[in-house]
Amino acid sequence: MSSQFTGPIKAQINIDQYYYPESLQTLFIINAPFVFRMLWGMIKPWLHPLTAARIQILGSDYLKQLQEVIDVDQIPRYHGGSCSCCPADKSLSDLASAKYQCFAQLRQELVASEGDQQQS
Repeated sequence: MSSQFTGPIKAQINIDQYYYPESLQTLFIINAPFVFRMLWGMIKPWLHPLTAARIQILGSDYLKQLQEVIDVDQIPRYHGGSCSCCPADKSLSDLASAKYQCFAQLRQELVASEGDQQQS
């Protein structure tokens, strides 16, 4: 692979693993397709061994492994748990959009209140 492709990926990996080493306890990637597993095999050697050990690639039989680390009431229903934290009929993009709109509204209110305080 060309350094034009791998350079930015390696740079991002290094930023994440050296500047934020304790921000990630475990990352679970579930239902990863074969192509992703192939890419993971190429990227994993670039990671520090401790960082790589925190990343778990799980297949379609992921629930049992998740339950070893996460309580079933914290796993969303659409992943086989009992948590209703994310509605099953909403996609992640729908949820992200709603969250963004909420933050945008809060920001507008904050800017408005700062403007009112400066006028006083």
